[in-house]
Amino acid sequence: MTRATRKLVERYSTLLAFSIALEVSAYPKPGNTHRLSEYRDKPYLAFLLNSIALKDVFEKTIRDSIAKGVSLGRAVYRAARATVVYSGFNTSLGQILLLSPLAISIGRCVGRSTPSYECFVGNYKAVVEETTVEDSVWFYKAVRLVKPSYIRRGDVDGGFVDVWDPDFADKLRARGHRLVDVLQYASRIDVVSDEVVSGLKRSRALLDVLEKYVTAFGDWNKAVVATFIELLSTEVDTLVSRKHGYAVALEVKREAEKVKERLFDPSFEERVSELDRSLKSRMINPGSLADLLTSTIALFLLKNGVGPVFTYSF
Repeated sequence: MTRATRKLVERYSTLLAFSIALEVSAYPKPGNTHRLSEYRDKPYLAFLLNSIALKDVFEKTIRDSIAKGVSLGRAVYRAARATVVYSGFNTSLGQILLLSPLAISIGRCVGRSTPSYECFVGNYKAVVEETTVEDSVWFYKAVRLVKPSYIRRGDVDGGFVDVWDPDFADKLRARGHRLVDVLQYASRIDVVSDEVVSGLKRSRALLDVLEKYVTAFGDWNKAVVATFIELLSTEVDTLVSRKHGYAVALEVKREAEKVKERLFDPSFEERVSELDRSLKSRMINPGSLADLLTSTIALFLLKNGVGPVFTYSF
């Protein structure tokens, strides 16, 4: 690997890690952990520690993708294990699932000497579609390792394998379920899985929104918060729906729509803060959409660099 290639790998893995730290640091991001408010099981510092730990994992994934190819499922497992080992908190499974295919795509583009934003997003979907049954096995191992509370025993039907089944590996191999098949099935109730199999469809559209707000406000933090409000007002958070019911998730969407109406009003910050306090008082955490904000920020950084991050006063 040439010195120039090593520098690119270092840069892109750092930007992917930055996206996690920047997402969690935006405030006041309604219902989510941020630098001024957190959940006991999702502390702010755990996100920061995980972002640091994941930098090396993303770098290895990119390097492996350049050199010999890499299993997406194994990359997800390796990243999930790093968060458990270093912070002890499961804060980032959705972020890992979104960013790992991007790391592999980056490796392919760098290896072909075509490192560009267009190449990175253009190869993303192919990375997911080329997954195997062994990728599913590694992904199941990752889920079992971090033990997310929102994935319960018996959540599956239609012949798909329960992640908590002790014979999950043998059953996955017997049924031939590739990781893309598993994610397609999960996409019915999980917006993160749907985002992965769609090739970051929402994140790519939301990138335009983030770029627009960065230009309009000249304020990174406000632009990120406004982008999250835009997302929260247009999508139903599937994590909220699974934990609290669809009616509550729809209510959150409608509340965000009202806040969005004040986007250019001097009261916007207070309205966002009120929504943040209201959601947290009810333990409503729209974490799935926050994961999509992370992948949107990652795309922004890969396209624009970190310069705009240092313009904020909100």
